[in-house]
Amino acid sequence: MQTTNQIEVGLARERVAELYTCHDLLPSWSPGFVSFEVLHDGSGDMSPTFKQRYVAMGREVEEVITLLEDGLPHRFRLVADNGGTLTRETEVIFEEMAGASTRVVICNTFSGEKAPYLVQKELQSYTQKFLEAFKAFSEGR
Repeated sequence: MQTTNQIEVGLARERVAELYTCHDLLPSWSPGFVSFEVLHDGSGDMSPTFKQRYVAMGREVEEVITLLEDGLPHRFRLVADNGGTLTRETEVIFEEMAGASTRVVICNTFSGEKAPYLVQKELQSYTQKFLEAFKAFSEGR
């Protein structure tokens, strides 16, 4: 299953990407945030890897996130795994717009044994609320 969401933020692309990817700021704007831990910083031959916990749609989720592609400030791609039953591959795109604003686009692809039980409309709604919280936070800084 795939979902795509987007929102326009009234800040320059570099600033939007900086705020969106700052782990220390996640508790300030990320709905349902519980915790975020760096497992590996990406030094050596390993990709940056993180563990995050959050509450989404009434459930606590714990997933290990691995950065697959770092094209900041334009985009990044990651894979999140909850321990084998659900995998989410996410691409976040920061598209420069006219008037020093940025369109943030989140493309999610879900797979795994629990993927058929996901409700696309609920995931779309949750992700849009996530983006709206980020927009309110970032434009208020």
